[in-house]
Amino acid sequence: MRTGSIVLLHHSSMWRFGLTKTIELGPILNISQMGLMVQYIDSQERRRGCNELSIAVHPYGIQVERIRFETVADFEVASLPDEKAIRNRSVRFVNVTSYQAFQMETFIKLFAKEALPDRRSLQNRRAKVDASESGVDWDGENDRRWGYDRRE
Repeated sequence: MRTGSIVLLHHSSMWRFGLTKTIELGPILNISQMGLMVQYIDSQERRRGCNELSIAVHPYGIQVERIRFETVADFEVASLPDEKAIRNRSVRFVNVTSYQAFQMETFIKLFAKEALPDRRSLQNRRAKVDASESGVDWDGENDRRWGYDRRE
C-alpha cells in the first residue's frame, strides 16, 4: 500500500449492551475487490471471532466501512523476542453491498500501489518477438530493441 492503511476489526459484545468495540488489527499488505491480506502482532483480542472490518488511512479516517469477511488463511511469519508472533491473515469479503464495492474501488484507486512488475522468467521476457505483433521498433542490423523499449 502507498500509505499507512490499517484494518480495524469490529467486535460486538453482549455485556456492553450490543455496542461495538473497534480493534486495530494492522497494516494492509495486499488488497483487491475480493479480499485483502493484513499483517498483525498476535494477541488474544485480535484472534477473536470478528466478522466485520473497516479500512482506515491515518490522515483521512475510515475509507471503507464495516465489510463482512471470512478468514481464508492465518499463518505465522515471524516471532518476536517477547514470544509474540507476527502473523499474516488473508480474508475474503462476503455479502458486499454496492456502496461498499464503490468504497473499495475508490480506496484501491487512491491508495494502492500500481500493478506488480512482470514475473516472467528472464528467458521468456527476452525471447524474440515478431516486431509486427509487438508494436516495438526493431533495429534491423542486430535485431535488438532500443533504450527504454528493452525493459518492456
